[in-house]
Amino acid sequence: MTWERSEDLPLKPGPVADVDPPLNASAAEAAIDKAIPRSDDKAIPRSDDPLLKLDVRFEEYLSRLASLRRKCHSVRHRLEQWQELVRSHRETFDQMVRRAEIPGDLPANAQMCLRLSAADTRLDSELEALIGAARSGLDILARVVAAFIPGASQMHRYTKVQGKLEKEHPGHPAEVLMSEARRAWVDEVRERRDSTVHYVALSAASTIEVHGTSTREISRTHVVVGIPHVPTKESPSIWWDPASVLLGGAAHRSMTVDIPGKERLEAHGIFDRSGRLILRHNGPPPPRPDVIDGDQYACELAQRFEAHVAALLDAVRTTPFPF
Repeated sequence: MTWERSEDLPLKPGPVADVDPPLNASAAEAAIDKAIPRSDDKAIPRSDDPLLKLDVRFEEYLSRLASLRRKCHSVRHRLEQWQELVRSHRETFDQMVRRAEIPGDLPANAQMCLRLSAADTRLDSELEALIGAARSGLDILARVVAAFIPGASQMHRYTKVQGKLEKEHPGHPAEVLMSEARRAWVDEVRERRDSTVHYVALSAASTIEVHGTSTREISRTHVVVGIPHVPTKESPSIWWDPASVLLGGAAHRSMTVDIPGKERLEAHGIFDRSGRLILRHNGPPPPRPDVIDGDQYACELAQRFEAHVAALLDAVRTTPFPF
């Protein structure tokens, strides 16, 4: 048999390479799989699906979907690495918590607050990687959405695609999803990523505070892997725990003592790994930003990203834009 045209070459399904992690391991990847039209024999993609109205070549559309799937894998991988590191950090922090005790040589009627903190630069790195993966994944997702919008095929930023939808297709399910996501969490992710790039201000750290007297403990509170509640656009103070990075390991100890009828006494010290005092500050240090649970934030970010991918792909696939 001879062939005279490329169209005559008999293409048949062959062995399929395994993918790690497996496909359709999440709702987002299941939605990506649904966004790939196939012929009845499930072997050859086709571009004449009545629900698939694209403003880009079909090959370009599939390339964008492939990039999005990679980002889904990346977000999931970064979350797994983060969770493994947090588990290890908790074990170390729990040991420090057990050693946190109020000294027994306080003046009579004096109350004291003992604050200890522990930082791990790997926490900063992993959280930054997760935020970066989700942030870039949102732009890749926007490129997939843009493939369906007339005149938007070359847009590659989430905010630009959302703005075009808001202006030209208000009320479309995709516009509603993207606008609500921006208000709820997408803009915050962008700002937090910018703060890590320009200010390195994630400052993920665990802290414990013990209040008591020389004879009894009054209260004890702790935060495991706390991160700033809002993105910080300033360099973190040396008193916000980056001293451990500077010194290759450090401890920040602080004491406040309240004696009735006298002014509050407060002192802070940074000690290196050998226990030498490197820096002392008498009085209150620069205020720390309010913190939130970094582990909870990371898990919710990954869940929001996955859910948003699934919902947005379904919206553009099932509700075509007018051409």
